[in-house]
Amino acid sequence: MGCKGSKSKTISHKNIDFLLNNTKFSREKIDELYQGFIEECPNGKLGKKFLEEKYCELYPNGSPVKFCHYLFKALDEKNKGFLTFTQFIMALSDLEGDLNTQYKLLFRVYDVNGNKIVDLKEMTQIIKAVDELRGASNKNEQPAESKATIIFNLFNKPIDKAKDQGLNEEEFIRACSDSSIGMILKP
Repeated sequence: MGCKGSKSKTISHKNIDFLLNNTKFSREKIDELYQGFIEECPNGKLGKKFLEEKYCELYPNGSPVKFCHYLFKALDEKNKGFLTFTQFIMALSDLEGDLNTQYKLLFRVYDVNGNKIVDLKEMTQIIKAVDELRGASNKNEQPAESKATIIFNLFNKPIDKAKDQGLNEEEFIRACSDSSIGMILKP
């Protein structure tokens, strides 16, 4: 399941206070989520495999491996190879937040190299991963690079791979807000 070992059945007051101050969840909801987390991940460490299993349930006709790789990379900011309960709840809060918050998280997924810019190569990689996640095998479907190029053209961004120009977070969020572009970018 991507989780093994054994961990305490209670969460520290420090972590509870942090989550109460930084998420929309109540104390009761945090306790409930923690109990579920510890049941699934007794060692307190959530691995990438867990995300893959959950995304397989959400997208039974697709392949979540690549998308989950990029999502996990964005969430595992310290590159430890696992997520703690606190990291998991922060991500869950972002996913259940307003659209702007969701788009900021999605920007982190698309910003593969972490330089605060989504370039054409990164956008193409993630669009391919999203297409695979959805099970998009339609022969009439545009290739990922064509979709990314269209988005860049809408923002008058030069498609110059040598200059590595791309969309910053604000531009990316604006792109996601456009319903036709958002359908391409969002899983």
